[in-house]
Amino acid sequence: MATRLVWGVCAGVAALVLASCGASVPQSPSTGSGTQWRLNAGGSAQSNALQGLQFYPGTITINAGDTVTWTFASLEPHTVTFLKMGQATPPPPTDPAAEAPAGGSSYDGSAFTSSGFRAGGFSYTLTFPKAGTYVYYCLIHQPVMQGTIVVNPSGTAYPFTEDGYSNQATSLLQSDMNLAAASVSEFPYAPGGPHIAAG
Repeated sequence: MATRLVWGVCAGVAALVLASCGASVPQSPSTGSGTQWRLNAGGSAQSNALQGLQFYPGTITINAGDTVTWTFASLEPHTVTFLKMGQATPPPPTDPAAEAPAGGSSYDGSAFTSSGFRAGGFSYTLTFPKAGTYVYYCLIHQPVMQGTIVVNPSGTAYPFTEDGYSNQATSLLQSDMNLAAASVSEFPYAPGGPHIAAG
């Protein structure tokens, strides 16, 4: 009995040490209808003057039966678009069908599935019933803006918790916004001097 207690305390301490060092502690597989994951499609800062043209985070690993919800927080429109298996390239953003939603509420590679153009706080949700690796795109900002959903068989331990992915997303977006702000400071026109307007 004493050996079990010591082993349990050691395992708990090891998990706390890993977590405090920023390492991922595998999350226990969920049971029931599947786990819900949240991602961001793009991001912005300085009243939408600076835009992050990425999915935050760009890659996540989930289980079959889990659901992912993307939030389109900025005013810059994006899409979350999955191609049909065997479809070589995404359609261009000028395709009239690109702006409209396509497919259903789940994705398994058998059909072209897309949020359509979304922005300003809208969200888009898909369930992934089948294990596989699925690449997805923003049709407006391809090929730069693409992400990957790795779907493991149901019951597989997760490499990160949802909070872990959320922390990654926050860090990546902040890094991109810092780089964007730094690039603006390199612009050759001094405050109050000549300026450029575009719209």
